[in-house]
Order: sequence, then structure tokens, then C-alpha cells
Amino acid sequence: VLNALIKRYGKPEKIRIELARDLKKSRKERQLATDRIREQTKRREAAVKKIIATLPNFAPKRGFDPAVEKVLLAEECNWRCPFTDKPIAMADLVGANPQFDVAHIYPRRYLDDSFANKTLCYHEVNRHRMHDLLPYQAFGTNTESKGGVLAWKDILANVRTFQGTAARIKLERFQNEDVPEDFVSSQLNDTRYNSIVAAEYLGWLY
Repeated sequence: VLNALIKRYGKPEKIRIELARDLKKSRKERQLATDRIREQTKRREAAVKKIIATLPNFAPKRGFDPAVEKVLLAEECNWRCPFTDKPIAMADLVGANPQFDVAHIYPRRYLDDSFANKTLCYHEVNRHRMHDLLPYQAFGTNTESKGGVLAWKDILANVRTFQGTAARIKLERFQNEDVPEDFVSSQLNDTRYNSIVAAEYLGWLY
């Protein structure tokens, strides 16, 4: 289809790929989604300015930039690691030697790479304690602080202070002892995967 369009009209300025589930939404729902994207774009632009204010040599990547996402996650958790309560400085977040990783609340094997499934974690804790576990599985038995990690009740207290639209769902996921069976349907995963592959393929045009 795209080859036929290019042959007739030339290369498009932009290609937008949507999940099949999005096509079923009403016009009002699609407009609300567009408004959210516009607001998110503003937040990302503000995050870039904050990074440059501290690290003048920072050059943001076109499209998705992991450094910008880290800043948005830091703002959400009030610039403190929810697991260790360590303060997060910009240079330690996106500098040459970052001290904080992006951690998945539901492990990567569940294929949810959305903002709602991410938080920040001190790198040593993320790599040596979290592994491929849910927060509850990794730290739910902590009745007191140990090994640099807070007691479980204190971790949850930190998560309850999260700011932003994803705060509620993140608190829920932190408290889950396991991933709900109906969380991911194979059909949605296939659709999401196909969308990623399509984006990579069509990206060769640009």
C-alpha cells in the first residue's frame, strides 16, 4: 500500500501506525488520546530543557529518547528512588555514569514497555535484587530496611506519593503479588509486536 502511495504522491512527511484496538475508538476518544499525546509532548520538551540546564552538552535524540523518559519518571517519583529513597540528581540520572536504571514493574517478559509499567531504581538494586521479579516478589518480605533497600511498607509509602496520571496504576502493580492472568492477551501482544516491526520497517524511509 505504501509503495503505491509513494509511486503516485511521493514519500509522505509522516507515517502514523495505530494498534488495531485504537481503530475501534470513537472520534471523541481518539481526540482525547491526541490531546494526551500533545500534553506528553509538552512535558518531554520541558524535560529536555531541564536536562540542558544541568548538562549543556546534552543532545536529545529524535523520537523516543530514554534520557527524557528518565526525567519524566524522576519527576513522577519526586526525584527519589522509591526502593532506596536515594535522592536522584540529574547528572546521576542521565550523565556519563548513570546511577539509576529504568525498572519494569511487571517484568519485561510480559512485553509491557509502556510508561505505566516503568519506574526508576538505583542501579545496583535493579540489577542484583529486582532481576525479573515483581516489586512484591523482590521486596515484599522486607519488614525493615536491609541491603540499602527500604522496608516494604516504606517502599509503598513512596509509591503513594507518585505524581501524574499513571500513579494509581503503578501503586496497584507494586502491590500485586503476581501478574494477573488476564493482563496480556496473545492477540494484543501480536498486534503490538507487529506494530513495532512495521515501524522499524517503514523507518527505513527516513
